[in-house]
Amino acid sequence: MLRTCPYCQRSFTPSRNNPEQKVCSQHSCQYRRRQQSRKAQLARDDQYRLGCQESRDQWRKEHGARYMRQYRQQHPEYRERNRLQQRERDRRRQLRNLVKNNAALDLKTASHQVFLIAPQPADLVKNNSAFSAKVLIVHTVAPPTAHLAAIL
Repeated sequence: MLRTCPYCQRSFTPSRNNPEQKVCSQHSCQYRRRQQSRKAQLARDDQYRLGCQESRDQWRKEHGARYMRQYRQQHPEYRERNRLQQRERDRRRQLRNLVKNNAALDLKTASHQVFLIAPQPADLVKNNSAFSAKVLIVHTVAPPTAHLAAIL
């Protein structure tokens, strides 16, 4: 009796040992079946979920810092991507701080990138309504370059 695998849509014959088999024996399909089963069990079984959480916490306690240090050393692309993301987070945080201090412009609702340009960067941290600065608003139309898209 032939059945159709719900993942790859190929026909397969169920195993003699498991006549109720619903998924073909390809590694990728079995992986997805186990993944889906585990996700369902996590959703319905509080004890199982708690056991998994405790196991993760224990592993992190024993290996966490050393593992991440080794991972960062062995994956320079991860380090570079993390640096770019951190620069972006820092830039946004700095912009939020500038927006809080700005009485002249409503920059919070701007959908564009807003750059305030002053003679000294330290001047921007002060209440920026007390000095004159140039405002440069850039609206990006093109998607990121292929190099950045690969990193992100």
